[in-house]
Amino acid sequence: MEISGFLVQIDEELSFRIPRAIAEKLGLKEGSRITMRIEEGKLLVEPAEDAIDLALKGKKFASLTPEEVEKISREAQEIYEGSS
Repeated sequence: MEISGFLVQIDEELSFRIPRAIAEKLGLKEGSRITMRIEEGKLLVEPAEDAIDLALKGKKFASLTPEEVEKISREAQEIYEGSS
C-alpha cells in the first residue's frame, strides 16, 4: 500500500509533524529515531536502525563460542591484574 498526498507545514523552528498514517506505515512511535537525507532534490525520511534490534535481528558477521569468550575474558583479566 502506497501512501502519498500529504501536505504538511514547516513551523517557525523549521520542524514538521509526520502524519499518523505515515508514522504507522513506517512503524514509528514516540521516541523512534529517523534518518533524513536529500536525494535528487527530495527529502527522504527513513526509520533509523535501532542498535538493540540490529544486534538481535540483524545479519551476523562474526561469531564466538562461549569458550572463546571465556578465554578472551581470562586473558584480559590477567593483563589487568598484572598491570597493578
